[in-house]
Amino acid sequence: MGRVVVVGKAGLELALQLPRIPEPAERLVGQGRWGAGGRGLKTALSLQEAGLQPYLITRVGDDIAGRLVESLVHRARLEAHIGRDARLPTATSIPLTLPESSARIEVPGAELGWDPDSLLSRLEALSPVEWLWLQGEIPREVNLVAALWVKDHGGQVAVDPEPAREVGEELMAVADYLFPTAGGLGTLCRSQPPRSRDEAQLLVGWLLSRHPGLSVVMLPRVAEGALVASKEGYWWVTPAAETQGDACAIAARFFAALTRGQGLEAALREAVGAAEER
Repeated sequence: MGRVVVVGKAGLELALQLPRIPEPAERLVGQGRWGAGGRGLKTALSLQEAGLQPYLITRVGDDIAGRLVESLVHRARLEAHIGRDARLPTATSIPLTLPESSARIEVPGAELGWDPDSLLSRLEALSPVEWLWLQGEIPREVNLVAALWVKDHGGQVAVDPEPAREVGEELMAVADYLFPTAGGLGTLCRSQPPRSRDEAQLLVGWLLSRHPGLSVVMLPRVAEGALVASKEGYWWVTPAAETQGDACAIAARFFAALTRGQGLEAALREAVGAAEER
């Protein structure tokens, strides 16, 4: 197959576990772990783990965090073009886990400084691009320019709209696959996140009525499970509880199964089953 190219954010992530919310001026001891951040980088690593050879196009700041990201990509033996931005910092995310709740702090950075012309030059150098994977974390106009170029050259486009952003009607009109979580699905439909299978199918049906060429894969962030839908039908797969937060890995496994000729339902079952074994 041709190139699988991921365009998206790469940064660092500091996952923190705290016993409670600190009081003002309090020094509270918690636990932390550094890792790969940004859905672009996470998706590329997940695609690689699923047996594919993705090429990541991303941006970091000209700072220590950016060099750590470059080192991480190099050690993972991930093919990539990493641009450096002298004006903007490397993106950082801090997921917080508390005993009875969770939250997330996002510090945006170099992913906001894309130049569409330089991105198109990079895509042309990689041609043929059979699959382009885009992220909601980068500017909407950049996503659209890249998607239109790939579609004009016979490729297909997958869009991850997270973190729960409207990606634009123009992009959804040319996309082949959309990978929202339940929260992202609600945002795309200008609604609340679905609380049941019936509500999810109503929202997905609304999207498909506007974009009949689209296939929607709702990733399992809720107990109702994962859903894949197209104009051909709707199929549900209920994962084990521990797979709920592994959206990037499930999406990557689903895509890898598609490249091996699996149908939509079979690909989703294989993806969820692989996540349950992790």
